[in-house]
Amino acid sequence: MARILATSASLILTENCNLACTYCFEKHHNKYMDEATVVRTLDWLSNNALETGEGEFSIILFGGEPLLNFKCVKKAILYGEKMAQIKNLRFTVSLITNATVMTDEIRDFLKEHRDAVDLRIQLSVDGTPEVQNEYRITKAGKGSFDMVAKNIPVFKEIYDNNPDDKRLSIHGCVNKKTLPKLSESFIFFHDILNFKQIWFLAISEENWDKEDAKIYDQECAKIFAICKKDVEASGDIEDTFNYAPFDRYHSLGCGRNLPCSAGRNFVSIATDGGIYPCHQIYFHDEYNDTLLGNVMEPEVPVDTCKQRIFLKYEESDLGCGDCKNDACYRCLAANWVHNGAMFSQIKGNYCLMSSVENKYQKIMAKLAEKYQPEEDEECSCGGECSCENNKEHSCDDNHECECKGECHKNKDSITCLCNLREGISNNGCDIVKNQDYCQSGNNPENIDCLCDMRTY
Repeated sequence: MARILATSASLILTENCNLACTYCFEKHHNKYMDEATVVRTLDWLSNNALETGEGEFSIILFGGEPLLNFKCVKKAILYGEKMAQIKNLRFTVSLITNATVMTDEIRDFLKEHRDAVDLRIQLSVDGTPEVQNEYRITKAGKGSFDMVAKNIPVFKEIYDNNPDDKRLSIHGCVNKKTLPKLSESFIFFHDILNFKQIWFLAISEENWDKEDAKIYDQECAKIFAICKKDVEASGDIEDTFNYAPFDRYHSLGCGRNLPCSAGRNFVSIATDGGIYPCHQIYFHDEYNDTLLGNVMEPEVPVDTCKQRIFLKYEESDLGCGDCKNDACYRCLAANWVHNGAMFSQIKGNYCLMSSVENKYQKIMAKLAEKYQPEEDEECSCGGECSCENNKEHSCDDNHECECKGECHKNKDSITCLCNLREGISNNGCDIVKNQDYCQSGNNPENIDCLCDMRTY
């Protein structure tokens, strides 16, 4: 059986932040990663990519606010590019920023290297000025919207002010106070700031109630109406993927997968080089119980005993049973903080919020059926897919496997068809178009398996 090695990591470039968001799970300290740790991390990830044959490695530049350590942002991108060229690997970078830090040097550098690393920038902004200033405040207790507003045009400039370039996205958090203004915030980003890729996440740890679920339904209905107009106007199925969580409609009926790849082929690197399953787990691990190793150690050993729980657990361990919300957002770290156990899934009224999302995912799936591109060529799988239960299933007219389990195109090209999204695959498969939004690892014998969920 092939080893599961980390080829993707979030780098906590600093634990410092210039904001003090009231719902933030981080505990801010004046810690910064140095360039030597960046180099060792990228050496480790790229070597793992070679050993597994995966062909690519990736990083998420994270914090605190990562742009407060721009020296290491530059080092990570430049050194990653170098290693990718030397080792003939693909290297991609994501940056998660609160959008409050920007200089001409930052703008020019990110724009220059944007395409070389397929740079994706997520702006963590909650919504309208009123919404943004409710929770995302400065350390002096003031709202941060004005700081963000002056920088958003600069981030858009990095992508040539092209709204169709979905590598620049908005991610907002939804809490009880801001929930009634959710659609207003969506309209603000969509109509006024002209963003296409938008993601609003209802915080799982929030104390939601049944009335919140009703409000969420009302707000989602308004947002869906706008999304529907966009799809109908463009006639492009790609526009059904513009808003999360509606975009998860493509996973409906495929069965529930692992929440993420934390501790498997994805890890988080602390400022001192410590290897943890993910950044949120790290910030809550007061006693370093989940510390897996350190990239600064000579052979970068990983504690396989501690890692074992992440390698061996199954989706059923989360106790969701036959719940119909099979495309809902779940998080091991949030479970740990909220319930004291990673595999004790947050349920209760949060499931009502997930049911609202599931409702609109199903409606989006119906809408998407109208805009599926016509295919004249015969499906490359030859009409047969082999599954775990040894049954054979044919492919439908949309070239998607009808089976609900883990499907493989054929014995020579075993690329799982579950939880797809878009693009071109590395192995030339005509069905699986892209792995950019997916992570492998659900099938340790198949490095191309897409069963694990999206990377963000």
